[in-house]
Amino acid sequence: MENTESNIINCYKKVNYYIENLENDPKLILEQFDILNEIMKEITRNSMFSGNEEFKEIPFENLKYLMIPFYQAELLVLLQNENREKNLKLALQFY
Repeated sequence: MENTESNIINCYKKVNYYIENLENDPKLILEQFDILNEIMKEITRNSMFSGNEEFKEIPFENLKYLMIPFYQAELLVLLQNENREKNLKLALQFY
């Protein structure tokens, strides 16, 4: 689990950096979106959060991962391509 958690942390830091420094490159935006999807799969696979866990029971260092859907929505909003309307509707679901 330690190695997996370390991998999740490293991916999260990379995506966070790119989100803060994106220059509206559709390819880069989609790559970061895919990385966030992989992080969410790892979080689910490793049961980092439980449905019966209260917010105050979540370890402080894991709270940032609750922001992943927000980051996914932000990336979709930034994505300017032929699927703009579809992307915005999907972004609303992540918010």
